[in-house]
Amino acid sequence: MLARQGDPAARDRPVGAVTKCPAAVNIRRLRVPPFRPEEIRCDHAPQRRLGSPATLTAGARAGRDFENHAWSLGAQLGLRVQDRFEVRPSGDWFFGDRTPFRWQLNADGALTFGPGRSIYAGGGAAFVKVRPLNKVKTGYNIFFGLNFASVQSRSRPFAEFRWTWVNDTSPFRLVLGYSYRLGG
Repeated sequence: MLARQGDPAARDRPVGAVTKCPAAVNIRRLRVPPFRPEEIRCDHAPQRRLGSPATLTAGARAGRDFENHAWSLGAQLGLRVQDRFEVRPSGDWFFGDRTPFRWQLNADGALTFGPGRSIYAGGGAAFVKVRPLNKVKTGYNIFFGLNFASVQSRSRPFAEFRWTWVNDTSPFRLVLGYSYRLGG
């Protein structure tokens, strides 16, 4: 029994073993090129962007509190937890009789950006021993800085501009130092 060309039932009836599904009809014409492993290229850029899961750094720093005319010496740790975010605890000891601060501990976080991650900015909590009150006061920091070496360098010198708000004061400090990558 032949169906007429305009008959709607003819469209739904299979012809032999092949249906009128376009995918089934074109499978015969599909040609797969031969597999050549030497032609496969890997782009490692996504892996480079992610970096290692966690990088630990340690370093020394020295600074100048321009408002209170005091020098400082300190140390910092850095733990990169994501590609451009680093947890950065630090501590400083202040020298001088005119400064109200004796020491300061910081719990900061920093984001890196710019060409070669040479610029960073961040903030966090500050715990400061205030000399006139003989008490530890809590405040907060904001800072930005410049790294003077590439990300891959084991040792990275830096300059940091920092403000700490505590006890109704916000002195500006310039901090110079270096960070050294620990481990591999």
